[in-house]
Amino acid sequence: MIKKVDKSKSAMPWRKLYQEVEILKRLQHPYLVKYFGSRDNSSYFEISIEYVPFSDLKQYTKNRGGMLAKEVTKLVASQIFSAVAFIYRRYYIH
Repeated sequence: MIKKVDKSKSAMPWRKLYQEVEILKRLQHPYLVKYFGSRDNSSYFEISIEYVPFSDLKQYTKNRGGMLAKEVTKLVASQIFSAVAFIYRRYYIH
């Protein structure tokens, strides 16, 4: 998936965007979105990342009737905790 940021409309400072990309390059974990590369031109900044079918956990849950089974909830929670612990061990705070 390619995430395209229009430079003329973005509220995020460019320095911060480049910092985010540098962090993405370093964070490789099974439960984090994978970074493939980025491209910068005069109008847009493009980030190539792994495709994720649902944009977030809220959408994922909504598409499954609003609730998750207990076992699925345990699995998702353990995956989130694993990813967050991985990030924190590298001294990044989300």
